[in-house]
Amino acid sequence: MMTPKRLTVELDRRLDGPHDDDHTTAAADLAAEAIRFLNYATGSHAPAGLVYPATVYTVAANLSLAASRMPQLFDQLREWLGEQLRAGMLGTDTGHPADPAISAAWHHLTVAANHASKLATALEDVQNDLAMVNGRGPNRSERAS
Repeated sequence: MMTPKRLTVELDRRLDGPHDDDHTTAAADLAAEAIRFLNYATGSHAPAGLVYPATVYTVAANLSLAASRMPQLFDQLREWLGEQLRAGMLGTDTGHPADPAISAAWHHLTVAANHASKLATALEDVQNDLAMVNGRGPNRSERAS
């Protein structure tokens, strides 16, 4: 079984390609499934997947980094749509001009980028909140940290 860490290493190795639409959409699917995995690890499987506050700190840090990378992604998606529209490469299933749909998508990608920036900041705040918290509370055994 490939571990999440191994998936990270594999993705890092492939940053410069080869790229195609299938890999691009599969990477987005992987991001969604990673969040789903975290929902299980911190929910019904929390007794094993979430033991120490350092885990919450690190999850917040990693998700903050992910969120901070989203505005660039959304800007690039917007740019690509604009280039394709200007080149006359986009149409609609109804035969109407694609301009209104692209304009709406641009707006929503801008909104998403702004929300992602705010999410990154909020998750940084979580890290700061937990910086001095440890797992050595009065009811924890001495082995724990």
